[in-house]
Amino acid sequence: MSLLFLHRINYAHNRRGEYVIGSGGIESANKFICHVRLKRSGAWWLKENGNGMLALRCAIVNGTLDEAFRRYVARDQQKRFALGTNS
Repeated sequence: MSLLFLHRINYAHNRRGEYVIGSGGIESANKFICHVRLKRSGAWWLKENGNGMLALRCAIVNGTLDEAFRRYVARDQQKRFALGTNS
């Protein structure tokens, strides 16, 4: 079998397994997670802040916000320790 075909979706197999094939779910999730929050009327974002907001929105939707917050606190504490400001 050609390597070209190894990276393609096996539509017949996925239909039999009742897997979602279309991109509608992804497009809908993108609209729900990204556009509703970031593309509000009059809103503008710096790239760094927008990426952080998207990470938070994804964590909320995925149910991983607590873990994401723990990682943020740990990174913040490491930065403070490295700078010698433990307050």
